[in-house]
Amino acid sequence: MSSPTLAPPSRLLAALQQFGVAHPLERKILVAPSINWARELLRQLARRDGGWVGWEPMTLRGIADEIALLPLSEAGKQAGTDIAIGALIGEALDQAVEDHQLSSRTRELATSPGFRRALEDAVLEMRFAGIDGALLQSLTSPREPARDLAVVLDRYAQLLAAASFTDAAGVFATALDAFDVEAPLVLSGHLLLAPELSERGLPGRLLRRLTAFGAEPLAAAAADPDPGTPTASRDYFLAATPTDEVREVLRRVVAEGLRFDDVELISTDPDTYGTALDGLCRQLNLTATMLQGLPLARSRAGRALNRWLAWLEGGLPADLLRQLIESGDLDLAKLEIMTDGPTLARAFRSLQIGWGRARYAKALHAVQSEAWVAIRYEDADLDDEDPAELVRRRKQIAEDLRKLLTKVLLLAPTVDERGDLTDVHLEVAALATATLQFLELVPSEGQTTNRLRNRLQQVADVPGPARRFGAALAALRESLTDFRAWSTTSGEHQPWGSRGGALHLTDLKHAGLTGRRRLFVLGLDADRTAGPRLPDPFLPDRLREALGPERIATSGDRRSEYRELVTRTLASLSGQVTLSYAVAADLAGHETGPAPVLLEIARAVTNTPALSYTEFRTLLGAPACAVPVVPGQALDGRDRWLGAIAEQALLLDGTGAVLTAWPDLAHGVSAFAALDAGVLVPQLGLVTAAAGRHDPTTGDLGISPSSLEQLARCPLAWFYHYALRLSPPDDPEYDPGSWLDARARGALLHEIYEIFVQRYMATQSDIVADSAQSALLQIADEVLANMVSALPPPSETVRRAEEKEIKAAALSFLAMEQEALRTGPRAVWRETELRINPRQVRYALPDGSSFALKGKIDRVDELADGGLVIIDYKTGGQSYYREDPKKGLFRGARHLQPALYATAAGTLRDSPVARFEYRFPTLKGQNDRVVYSAQMLRQAPPLIQQLLRHVRDGQFVPTTDANDCKLCDFKQNCRVRLVEGSSYTTVHSPRAAWAKANAEVHPALVAMTRRRGGA
Repeated sequence: MSSPTLAPPSRLLAALQQFGVAHPLERKILVAPSINWARELLRQLARRDGGWVGWEPMTLRGIADEIALLPLSEAGKQAGTDIAIGALIGEALDQAVEDHQLSSRTRELATSPGFRRALEDAVLEMRFAGIDGALLQSLTSPREPARDLAVVLDRYAQLLAAASFTDAAGVFATALDAFDVEAPLVLSGHLLLAPELSERGLPGRLLRRLTAFGAEPLAAAAADPDPGTPTASRDYFLAATPTDEVREVLRRVVAEGLRFDDVELISTDPDTYGTALDGLCRQLNLTATMLQGLPLARSRAGRALNRWLAWLEGGLPADLLRQLIESGDLDLAKLEIMTDGPTLARAFRSLQIGWGRARYAKALHAVQSEAWVAIRYEDADLDDEDPAELVRRRKQIAEDLRKLLTKVLLLAPTVDERGDLTDVHLEVAALATATLQFLELVPSEGQTTNRLRNRLQQVADVPGPARRFGAALAALRESLTDFRAWSTTSGEHQPWGSRGGALHLTDLKHAGLTGRRRLFVLGLDADRTAGPRLPDPFLPDRLREALGPERIATSGDRRSEYRELVTRTLASLSGQVTLSYAVAADLAGHETGPAPVLLEIARAVTNTPALSYTEFRTLLGAPACAVPVVPGQALDGRDRWLGAIAEQALLLDGTGAVLTAWPDLAHGVSAFAALDAGVLVPQLGLVTAAAGRHDPTTGDLGISPSSLEQLARCPLAWFYHYALRLSPPDDPEYDPGSWLDARARGALLHEIYEIFVQRYMATQSDIVADSAQSALLQIADEVLANMVSALPPPSETVRRAEEKEIKAAALSFLAMEQEALRTGPRAVWRETELRINPRQVRYALPDGSSFALKGKIDRVDELADGGLVIIDYKTGGQSYYREDPKKGLFRGARHLQPALYATAAGTLRDSPVARFEYRFPTLKGQNDRVVYSAQMLRQAPPLIQQLLRHVRDGQFVPTTDANDCKLCDFKQNCRVRLVEGSSYTTVHSPRAAWAKANAEVHPALVAMTRRRGGA
């Protein structure tokens, strides 16, 4: 359908003036595409004439409401809210799904918010077009999505007929039926019809009735434009990105000495350019009103809401709640929490909740116990901390965690939990109520927060049946998809309307209505001005054509109408207009060209009818970017700095100035220079300030074998963990195909072995009886049951598979012990989980020094001659633990556990140690053993003494072997990359490569190389 020529806003204003002079005190109704369209024009009229007496802004929908009010009331109905209507369409969809009236594909997508939104739009479009399900079904085949749409449309019509309200289409239909009776009563006065009013469907029918009733087109009321209006002056520029485009506009505003309320920004993409403008306004402390506002996600309330809904949808994963705490999007003061956000988030993380209501409840029980509050001093350096203060602080954190977890459990509705196949049903209203209560904990953003609460309250006030949780959550999300936010940069009072002292961002349909003398049109690239490209998923163009263009537009119609809108809008603007587009139209850097209309304008401005796209691109020159073209156009310090070092297309070297201004950055640059020069610097582990400070021989806190083995693998990683006390996050992760990770599996098997040995300690010979196997499997069942409670498996299938593996490993352990009892010299079980007290055990070094040992020995056996056998269970493979002469003694000190545990056991039991054994009592380990003789164990002290020189000298150098980095907790610190190959993983470690390249230069690296079997 053709659209009328869009009159310039100046002509529309002149029309209003002339009509107002002719009818000064009479009622004058301006029927506009939107209320804001009419209000902006009437504001201009008020500024020019001192007021708008008698004028009344209305829309076609507003007129329909007026005409239909009495007839609807007599029928016991009222106009429904968007929320109530959306809920009813959602109910129609859910009923059709439950009754299996829809295709399998539609049933699968029914819980998707995007799908539900598209379906709602299609249903309402059909209603506005006056099309019912029967007509739609007659034009479709059974496999078409439109057939499902017809089913939902009929369901919705039935529900709507029984409801106490009707939708907008119902209001229009009622108004058309009652027009002859009601219109003369409610439409007294003069009616003026603005351009761009809808001519399709029910609104188009009402428009034609109004015209027949005597309404006049507004543009026709003024034959000539206002002679005081300046003719249009156009220029254009190109920008690198939309953000640079907005920044360049603000530079020009400053350079021209304009007031902000002289400027109107017109955008083809309000979301992208609104976000860019809002970001710049925040940086520069400027005010900008925005007709369309911003996506909800741009606000703090929106970010918090997205995390809350994702938290519910994911089965209450603890990491999302932790992110809410860390980001400051939870107002902890409202919970009377005294601990700061980052500290509380770390403490919350330490609870290792993972997911699920039951695990939150267990965490709540844990923080309420004295055991959680108690401080463990074993690994703490308390030289500079008061233990009483630590306890007080820990109690405060525990109390604050209690408040947080109590509130969380109170707020969270019942949701679908991971691994739980039970179907949860929930009312959308109940979900909205819980979300409202959550929103009370989010710092307020004024109007945006208040409007969001109002929207959620509307959802909560609409009764409805309980739905499957996924459908209820999708319905709640769908009710918020069109919600717009306005940031604090737009102010509190009507941030969508133009206001003095503020820039104003509007869209094409409202362009020029503010009457501002300086206009910028943004986003005139080919992609953004092409109109909608994707076809409707429910109503393909074939079907739209069959339904008729007077009812419904095809994809081609919509594209054509949008392109016409762009052309008409640009033609209607008067005054000084700057047109622009960004060559990188999206975040992915996709390049685009100018809109065809922009090329046509350039041809007219340059009087070059044959100007090509290539020539136009050359004419535009270099795109505006972070570097201002004209130094005097600098907006802020960043512009001034980049302008100062810019010289045409190149940037001058500002490294010296930057490093002088930022000494910490200078330290980093010098460290990289040292890396290239092969110099040992602090960033590579030379920490002389820490020399001797962490030497275990100078204290009695105790050091574990794993600590010394870490020191042997990589002194730098040891420094990170044991000196700086860094540790990676240890968050439980949900994996639908896996239950226990390697650490949990090992701990569980150790517990089974320990309980079994303890039970048969006094009757060891009975393990060959059949009853021993039954006892072992019973122990495994009990331990596994406890693990299920502590760490719920993702599914019963996964649980059964892993339990089978655990029991097979337990039986392998039993077979190994039975074989040892039958064939070898008998070793009697004496101890399990033997704790090494650092106050009782010290390890002596050749130089006369010693250090305290701590740890826990899996098992100690005693031979007939009184010698001890120290046993450590391993649940993986055995190849890594075998000695290799090429890799040095104890694998370059990586395996010191045997020597240290042998000394500890001998001291605690006051008996000689015959040998140490790594045992591999699993199917993977094949019940193998790796044995260290007493003679070999005695070779460890000189090696350990040499190893401790790293700590004594403060030379925490990185490892020379990149394989040590593969499982390191600090891979990210060292920029390690793992590249998965077809049969093995390649490890790329810059610091290990540096250490290997300099292994013959630095004494600490030379010693490491020798320990590892090098020359």
